Amino acid sequence: MPYLIATMATSVHQPLSIRGFISLFVLSLLSLIPKSSEAQNSNVIEAKVNAFFSDFAKKDTNALRNYFRFEPSLQSAFINKKGESVLSEESLSDFLIGIASIPDSIHFEERITKVTILEDGNLAIAYCQYEFYFNQHLSHVGVDVFTFFNDLKDWKIIQLCDTRRQKK
Repeated sequence: MPYLIATMATSVHQPLSIRGFISLFVLSLLSLIPKSSEAQNSNVIEAKVNAFFSDFAKKDTNALRNYFRFEPSLQSAFINKKGESVLSEESLSDFLIGIASIPDSIHFEERITKVTILEDGNLAIAYCQYEFYFNQHLSHVGVDVFTFFNDLKDWKIIQLCDTRRQKK
């Protein structure tokens, strides 16, 4: 490809041969074709993230448990009231018990505002900016970073870390 570009650049004022035109045309078409498996996996992962937060808002702990593989790492990174940087960890079991203990009178929703997915083989990361609403009022914003592992059957969460801060 660099040779083709260099050849085209040196022959700007010369007519393009049929062979050159066909090469350029084929390269242009190939650049329009998405990497189907990566694009498909990104769509699957983004759909899983959206479904996860739908089940999260419903407080459906049985459905939530199925998104995870084994005992995932669940962490939150934030600045506490003393101004200290904190990284807290929680077990999946404690996370699910906490969700189940939220009264029905309390409504919450985590709205994803932007998703970036990076994938390499059977490992993928979903970097999700969010807004968190508590009883229909914006509570905080942050980022969720999901690490997914594909066991050749399904994409499962093996790590989830979030940040949270007040929206300025």
